[in-house]
Amino acid sequence: MNKSCKIKRDPVFFKGNSLLTIYINEEEVDRLSAGEEKSLSFTTEQASLRVARFGEGSNTLQISEGDSVRVEITPWAIWVYLLKLLVIPVFLVYFELFSPLTSLILMIALFTLSNMLLKPFKLLKESD
Repeated sequence: MNKSCKIKRDPVFFKGNSLLTIYINEEEVDRLSAGEEKSLSFTTEQASLRVARFGEGSNTLQISEGDSVRVEITPWAIWVYLLKLLVIPVFLVYFELFSPLTSLILMIALFTLSNMLLKPFKLLKESD
């Protein structure tokens, strides 16, 4: 028997223009845009839910029949993006601490590491 839950994404300006991919039990099931609400179905008693975009993800939340989940942006996400887009490239390129190739490799490694470790999206269960 299919179970269902609702997921809603806050309509925010920052990080709100692109689609988030929704995963249930690590299987891609749908996409969610800013301000959108969807009903998701799954077959097990409980399932794991997470969202991701361009390698950036969220926490994993255990869901069950009738749950209502909201997707938020973490409060510190804007500072991580300023660091990734301004500070790191300027520091590595402008101050010429390393050769251009080494700087490029370091930037790619730092971007990849920050995408894996720092999760800008947060899933919260809402009580009805």
